[in-house]
Amino acid sequence: MAKSTAPNAEMWLATADLTVFTGLRRGELAGLPWRDVDFDNRQLVVQRNRLNPGLNTSEAKSTASNRTIPLSHRAITDLTRLRRIQEEDRAVLGTGWTDTGFLLVLPDGMPPNPDSITRRFKRDCERAGVRYMTWHGLRHTYATFSLAAGVQVHDVSRILGHSSIAITSANTRGRCPEQRLRPWKPWPTSSSAMTQNSLIGWSCDFWRDKHRNRRFGLITRRARNR
Repeated sequence: MAKSTAPNAEMWLATADLTVFTGLRRGELAGLPWRDVDFDNRQLVVQRNRLNPGLNTSEAKSTASNRTIPLSHRAITDLTRLRRIQEEDRAVLGTGWTDTGFLLVLPDGMPPNPDSITRRFKRDCERAGVRYMTWHGLRHTYATFSLAAGVQVHDVSRILGHSSIAITSANTRGRCPEQRLRPWKPWPTSSSAMTQNSLIGWSCDFWRDKHRNRRFGLITRRARNR
C-alpha cells in the first residue's frame, strides 16, 4: 500500500492502530497524558476523559474505567511513533510548539478537538477505499481480536473498563460464534504483517454487519474480492 500523503497521516494511523491494540475510548485517548504511559513496565493508566475542545479533562467515565492497560509490542510501537513525531515537530517549531503533555496532539503541540478524531477517521476510511465504521468500533475490534486470541472474557472486560462481563459478552462473544474467530491470527508482531487496508477492512466489515443485525463474521477485503 502506498504511503498516504494526507496531512499528519503517520500520526493518525498510529492513533487508530493504538486504539485497535488497547481498546481505549475516544475520550480516554484524547485525554491521555504522557505521564500515564509507563514504557518500562509496558502499561498505561486510564484516569481521565477529554470530551470537548481545549485542555480541560474530566474524571473517567466510571469506577471501572479507571484501569491499567497492558501494552503489546504493537501498542508500544505506536506510542513510540507518536512520541517521535512530537519530538520532530518540537524541533522544527521551537518556541512555537506548545507542550500540553497530551499523547495525541497536532503539529503545534495542541490536542485536537475530540470530534475531529472521528471526522478524520471517516475521511481516511474513504481514502483507503473501505467502509466507514465508528471510532468506537476500533475498541470493539480490540475486544473481538483479544477473545479470538484466547484472552479470558473477564480480562478483556477489565481492560476495556466495562462495568460487567455481560457488557463485553453482548458486544463480542455473544455476537460472534467461536468457530468464526479461531481461524484468525489477530495480533501480528510486525507492522508489515497488517496493512492499513486489512486492519480497517476487518473492523468495518465486522461491525457493519453487527449493527445491522446480519450474520456475523470477520472477512478481509481479499476474501470479499474473490
